[in-house]
Amino acid sequence: MTALTREQATAKVRKLVKLAAHSKTPPNEATTAALRACKLIKRYDLLDSPIDALAGSPVVQAAKTIYDTVNNPSVKAAGSVISDLIKKARAESRR
Repeated sequence: MTALTREQATAKVRKLVKLAAHSKTPPNEATTAALRACKLIKRYDLLDSPIDALAGSPVVQAAKTIYDTVNNPSVKAAGSVISDLIKKARAESRR
């Protein structure tokens, strides 16, 4: 069996499942189609979402931590106070 892309494997599995579930498909052909679909699903990990692997990435976890911190109301309030102090200091230095 030649290597397929995830999209190609998914398309093939859909066709095989449709064939296996069709009422006019002979029982032995339906069984073969279902078995081939299962093998493709397993080989290409089609039940696992690519997003699941990405979400566990240390880079994504770090980005989430930064995002959560920046959007934390306490951090926003502190940033606002610091921003006001900087503006005040700049205004006083211009006098």
